[in-house]
Amino acid sequence: MEDEKKIISLLYANPIFSKLGIEDMKKIMNFLELVSYKKGDVIFREGDIGDSVYFIVKGSVGIYKKKNFFGISRDVKLFELRCPEALGELSIFDNFLRSATAVAESDCELLKLTRNSFVEMEKSDHRVAYHITRSILMIVAKRLRKTTEELVKFM
Repeated sequence: MEDEKKIISLLYANPIFSKLGIEDMKKIMNFLELVSYKKGDVIFREGDIGDSVYFIVKGSVGIYKKKNFFGISRDVKLFELRCPEALGELSIFDNFLRSATAVAESDCELLKLTRNSFVEMEKSDHRVAYHITRSILMIVAKRLRKTTEELVKFM
């Protein structure tokens, strides 16, 4: 019961979920897992099979990409994400490999939604699944716009 209250309060604090009512929160909660990572823990690695989206509710996560410099492979930090951002958001829709590595930059709490859980959510409540899909689409659109702006600077 205490975990239920904690997860619902974390959902309300996240703009992705905050417009939903308490009953919808309870439905979503059944499909999410609250996971914790210590500073420096790897959440997922570039090249791993992706099957989960993570919603940050506490802490920050660094996104790293492998780059080769003169034959030496190094992880380069691309950016850092914080609440209310999400990571791995496309993995619940496709079977692609992770395009980057995610590392906890501080102690973190994340809400994890697996592809299988999302499929079950779609079956049980289309409206709630639609809300999640739309929220993820907004995240992707925002990042695409930012990437386009950055790309234009190099032209």
